[in-house]
Amino acid sequence: DKRIPMANKIKTWLQQHSVEGQRRLEKLVYMKNDGSLHDGIEIVFMPYTLKALHTNFNVKGFLEFLKEHGAMVNSRCGMHVHVSKDKLTNEQLLKGKWLFYKCEQFLKRFSNRTEYKYCNFEGRPGSNPYSQEFGRRTALNVAASMKTLELRLFSSTLNYKMFMANLQFSDAFVDYIQHGDGSVFLRTHTPHQVWESFIDYCKRKGQYNLFTKHILVNAIV
Repeated sequence: DKRIPMANKIKTWLQQHSVEGQRRLEKLVYMKNDGSLHDGIEIVFMPYTLKALHTNFNVKGFLEFLKEHGAMVNSRCGMHVHVSKDKLTNEQLLKGKWLFYKCEQFLKRFSNRTEYKYCNFEGRPGSNPYSQEFGRRTALNVAASMKTLELRLFSSTLNYKMFMANLQFSDAFVDYIQHGDGSVFLRTHTPHQVWESFIDYCKRKGQYNLFTKHILVNAIV
């Protein structure tokens, strides 16, 4: 099985890059099989805040290590980000669904995916945030049975800037549905107006520079 040597190499890297006095990295990252991959592994990070990840984990070094040892991603691979729903209200979850509905054209370009059968974009939201036309294979999965909301739109990547841009978007998205424009704005304004307002919100925060720069450089407007 080709997966076992690669998994062992990853464990060794994590052990070698753990910092004394902090939780060992091999306790914070684990590997598992994934049914959508014929000959691959899924790498899973334990819960991190964006700030903690920047501070405690050498993401760039880890991705470079994976590339140097022959790791690759293809169209079947997705990068999924989970966020606890504990502090999110139903109204905020519904705002999230409206943002994805209104900004579908921009989010698809940002996602770098070429197909969306594992992360379908839904139609116009109703009043129930947990109603999902495509089940869990939804770009924004807020299934009532899960303790997290899951952002499934991203294509997997070994590119550091894109990897962090995806995480910055995820953090900004949650902050925005909690503290940004209200649901009336999202429902009544055009897709371009909603997307522009979201990007302006991210710029004002000043902590999502890789995401906003990617949007600017690639003219996702």
